[in-house]
Amino acid sequence: MGAAVNHDRGLIERVIHLAELNVRQGGRPFACVIAESETGVIFAEAANAVAQTGDPTAHAEMLAIRQASQLLHTANQPVDGTNGTAGEDMAGYTFYIITVPCTMCMTAMEYSGPDRLVYATTREEYAAFYRDDRRHFAMETLTAATELIIAQSKLPVEQCPHPDALGVYRLWQEMNVPQ
Repeated sequence: MGAAVNHDRGLIERVIHLAELNVRQGGRPFACVIAESETGVIFAEAANAVAQTGDPTAHAEMLAIRQASQLLHTANQPVDGTNGTAGEDMAGYTFYIITVPCTMCMTAMEYSGPDRLVYATTREEYAAFYRDDRRHFAMETLTAATELIIAQSKLPVEQCPHPDALGVYRLWQEMNVPQ
């Protein structure tokens, strides 16, 4: 695992870049990279496409999982049988995201069984620039639910803070919130 940590900053920078491009193209400030844990080679990546598609499940994590699963399934990636069949098991991979995930994405990532989950910033840090409250929950409720899942999960979740992560949320605010 020590070798994987050396890739964290560069892969978080890729996530930030993808999220910023997405904001500039009218999307929301989220992205996900799935990389090989040992080498840091990017296997799949996606930006949030909810605004572009109208699909509330088109979160970056979900899209990247779908992409990686299709590649693994097509390659008939060998599995040890502890985490599903080819395409379902993300052992050997690390997920990189810009912020702590929502409960849907956290559960999907946990279910796919990667080696680790690494994020750059927190909802508390970006809340002044971006909110996505919904009819049945506020960001604080979502944060509490995700924190509960993380606390009970066997999936290692780590923060790799990056000073440019909040800039993506500031950019989203500049482009989307009337001044």
